[in-house]
Amino acid sequence: MNMRASEAVSTEAAKWNAFVAASPARSFLQTWQWGEVQEKIGARSWRVVVEDGTRLVAVALVIERNLQLGYSWLYIPRGPIFLEGLTEEERQAAWQALKEKLQNLAGECGAFFVRVDPALPAEALAKEGVDSFRKGWRKSSREVQPRNSLLLDLVSSQEEIFSSLHSKTRYNIRTAQRKGVTVRFSHDPKDVEKFLHASKSVTLRTGFAYHPDSYYHAIIEILGQAGMAEMAIAEVDGQGVATHLMVYADGIATYAHGASVYEKRSYMAPVLLYWETILRAKEKGMHVYDFFGVAPQDADEHHAWAGITRIKTGFGGKRVSYCGAYDFVLNEGLYTGFMMMRGVARTIRSTIRGL
Repeated sequence: MNMRASEAVSTEAAKWNAFVAASPARSFLQTWQWGEVQEKIGARSWRVVVEDGTRLVAVALVIERNLQLGYSWLYIPRGPIFLEGLTEEERQAAWQALKEKLQNLAGECGAFFVRVDPALPAEALAKEGVDSFRKGWRKSSREVQPRNSLLLDLVSSQEEIFSSLHSKTRYNIRTAQRKGVTVRFSHDPKDVEKFLHASKSVTLRTGFAYHPDSYYHAIIEILGQAGMAEMAIAEVDGQGVATHLMVYADGIATYAHGASVYEKRSYMAPVLLYWETILRAKEKGMHVYDFFGVAPQDADEHHAWAGITRIKTGFGGKRVSYCGAYDFVLNEGLYTGFMMMRGVARTIRSTIRGL
């Protein structure tokens, strides 16, 4: 074996995306275009490849997350992605080559830890590659991507999918249609404002923190132009009442973000949006609809995602639990202080929301 990690160049974008698409652990968060989204909003990113001679064995889109005082940390969302069928020896060698490259990148930008977040089910991690994580990686106390999601198989016909929905879900879809809710799809940058308007009302009501406005504009500009993203906008008499931001990549349609106007909740627009985006995904030839985040199966009714989980599970689908985030710590003191401050900040936010 001769594992070597290096940075991919723009002429290798198609090869990169093909590698990601071929993996069962694929995600739009590891596509070449997602790196372009990050660069658009001012985040540095690196596309690291690990090769064994001429064989591509792993890829990792690495994103820098800046902190104050010149420090930062590196993040690999839903990655890295490894070639299927590697032996444990090959996987460990690939991990080692990747880790050394990540250490070099961290040294260049002042990062004091690296966080990986592979799209691997928890049980898969227990079966293969676990020794690789034991060599310097620790389970993170904080998740970035949802640990639990709901995947709906789109192979069945529209009629079969509709009949499999919970009866209350079918009722709410028909209620929205009866009340005159219409749905249109757009990747027009001007329509991003409809999503932002709804998101701000959600923040005021619940305290939920959305990304900066530029983040959503970048998604529509970069992924929209590539045919990978669009907004589904629910309207009543021409007024936007709910919006879903959808991402399409490698046969998977992902509900990435959503927002709705609380005062218009009786129209059941979000439920209709889920249904219409499921149909849209089938039209686009997608095989799976990823609801992208639900409460754990054993969560009680007080869980922050309990409400949205009830809506999502009304569409059926299969629950999946991912292995979660792992950290490779480069500076123990800074890492410990950072995690303590994050914990205090979360406690303060929870207290404020409870007042």
